[in-house]
Amino acid sequence: MSTLHSILEHCSEWILEYLPAVFSALSSMLIAFFMGIYDSKPIWKIVSGPFICGIFTLAISGSLEHLGLPENAVNLIGGIIGFVGVEKIRELIEGKLSKRLGGERNENQR
Repeated sequence: MSTLHSILEHCSEWILEYLPAVFSALSSMLIAFFMGIYDSKPIWKIVSGPFICGIFTLAISGSLEHLGLPENAVNLIGGIIGFVGVEKIRELIEGKLSKRLGGERNENQR
């Protein structure tokens, strides 16, 4: 039982330390969820999209300084990621990577 208590203690410490990023990821997830409903997407996209947006927000939140943004911009970034959605972000990233690496569009792109 002490192992579970130790794990919960470490998790709660992490959440408190990174509370702005956690809040940003949760807001990203909520916005993505409601935008999926608003856009009448299939149920599997409504359910999976918010999780991808939340994970992507957490991944980006640790890199804000490297992107030239202040740390307190994490909430704005989360909102933008949730609003734009997974598909548009994927298109943007694939487009930038393709442009930088000189690759061609593959058959999976529309």
